[in-house]
Amino acid sequence: ECFQSSSTNSPYVMLLSLDRAASGTNLTAASHVLFLHPMNAEKLSTAVAYEHQALGRVRRIGQKREKIHVWRFIVRHTVEEHIHRLHR
Repeated sequence: ECFQSSSTNSPYVMLLSLDRAASGTNLTAASHVLFLHPMNAEKLSTAVAYEHQALGRVRRIGQKREKIHVWRFIVRHTVEEHIHRLHR
């Protein structure tokens, strides 16, 4: 709730884990989503669903921003890059 308010004391950054906070959170005040690592789950479909669910927390009715920027950080030549390729 504090993150959603427009007061000058509101936080500018909220860090959430995909596996712990992808659902049940309203982030309609957000303008940027940063994925710092790919979701690693038992099934590929579950991992992709978690990422889509996380984006759905921002892109929803009540969104106050005209544009939402999604950033994905992947380190080359790592297991992260391999997992990211599987998700596409």
